[in-house]
Amino acid sequence: MLAKAQVGGMNLDALQEDVFAIMPNPAIGNPVVVGRNRGKFDVELLDVTGKILWTGEDVSGGESYFSVPALGLSSGTYFVRINDQNFVYSLRFLKQ
Repeated sequence: MLAKAQVGGMNLDALQEDVFAIMPNPAIGNPVVVGRNRGKFDVELLDVTGKILWTGEDVSGGESYFSVPALGLSSGTYFVRINDQNFVYSLRFLKQ
């Protein structure tokens, strides 16, 4: 459970129940994925067809958050797949 915290002006209290959250959603620029724990996260950005658009290894650098490179994406639905070395999580976000 997280104590009250702020990342880039975003309140992280909502993360008490979820392992990862993506904010803002919908996103205009690069959304930020925030997790409850610090660690090594390998990440894939996918479109709705499952095509991998971007991959990153250890993107958090030991922090509990990282940015998803979405600036050049067209408007639509995308997925972020996160592997924390124990489990694989999927998050959906809308790009405006």
